[in-house]
Order: sequence, then structure tokens, then C-alpha cells
Amino acid sequence: MTILSPQTSRISINLPLISIGVLLIVLTMWAIMMYNTNVQLTYEIGAAEERIDELRLGNADLYNALSELTTTQSLLRLAGEKGLLKVSAPSYLEISQAPWGIVSRY
Repeated sequence: MTILSPQTSRISINLPLISIGVLLIVLTMWAIMMYNTNVQLTYEIGAAEERIDELRLGNADLYNALSELTTTQSLLRLAGEKGLLKVSAPSYLEISQAPWGIVSRY
């Protein structure tokens, strides 16, 4: 007695399984790369924040030094060192009216 069995194609079953497996591997590698990129960016952000804090501290030091240099006492001391005199009634700019009188007519 002969038993006939229908022809089954193992390729039709294996192809979807193989393609799903390859897709799963590719997606896993992509997820790992995205995670590594995220970790690297987090580290770079932390380093940039530390650098900003250092620059803020330096800026505060410069501001304090500038404030210290522009106090009244330090400016009076600097003026004394440079030989400047304090004038109680300064005359800033005086121009005779003769040349300007001609200009004002036009």
C-alpha cells in the first residue's frame, strides 16, 4: 500500500521565521546604538554644565574684582597716585561765541 502525502514546502515556513529573526537582531542592534548615544550625550551635557559652573565662578570673581577697583576709596587713591586734583567747580568746555555766531545764522 502506498501512502501519498501532500508536498509541503519548508521554505515557505522558514522564510518568515528567518526574516523575523533578522529584523529582531537589527532592531536590537539599533536599540543598543541609541542607548550608547543617549549615555554619551548625557555625559557631554554633564561636562558642559560643569564647565558653565566654572565660568560662572570666574565671572563672579571678575565682577568682584571690578567692584573692588571702582570703589570710591580706590578711585581716590588712584587719582592721588596719578597726580590728579579734585576741582570743586569744573568748567568743562568753554567756546567763545564768535565763531559759532556765524554758523547759527544759517
